[in-house]
Amino acid sequence: MHFLKLYSDKNNKQIENFTEDAMLALTSYDWPGNVRELENAIERAVVFTNGKQIPLSVLPQNVSAFAESRHSLTFKIGTPLRELEHGTPFDDPGERLVATSDGWRAWVPVAPVFPFALLLVPDEQVPDLPTLSDAGRRGLAEILVDVLGRLDRMFAAQTPYMLWIHQRPFDGGEWPGARLHVEIVSPWRAPYVPRYIAAGELGSGVYFNPVAPEAAAESLREAAAVSG
Repeated sequence: MHFLKLYSDKNNKQIENFTEDAMLALTSYDWPGNVRELENAIERAVVFTNGKQIPLSVLPQNVSAFAESRHSLTFKIGTPLRELEHGTPFDDPGERLVATSDGWRAWVPVAPVFPFALLLVPDEQVPDLPTLSDAGRRGLAEILVDVLGRLDRMFAAQTPYMLWIHQRPFDGGEWPGARLHVEIVSPWRAPYVPRYIAAGELGSGVYFNPVAPEAAAESLREAAAVSG
């Protein structure tokens, strides 16, 4: 803010601050030229600003481009938000059930994007991990070890996977529709063979899974650990 006031006064302008995206750019950039480069950037921005806030558009192109490259990755939260707002009605898995533990069940969802996907759901309506009882935590640990071991045995390899925990946000809200569950997917459709998603699937939002959910569940059930 020192340079902003300095050059605002020098140019007889009453610039108060930066827009949110301009401030984000300034704080994200590495400033290889140190303080002198920052000073020059703000002096230039003041000259080209007519309002009370310096916008992103008047910052040097290398600064704004760097910020855009650092912050261009966004994530759509449509499905989790719908779950929180409207609840998560889980169907009876039937033949898609894979494993159970104390207070938990794991099954293959009805229409997964990936060939091998799992939902781990507690039997009770629990909004988040901290609300779980000690028994619920033990049950979650047991079923996680169980299903991840099944993936490794099914592919006869240490299988890569992605895991998401769906739960109530910690923002102080009630979120009565929140229900704790864990989602696991493997990017493999066969050992060391990834499931590639076609451009047509991404463009249409309709995904074509080559493995039927019931068949995936059967393969995972057959990969149970052998006791003894």
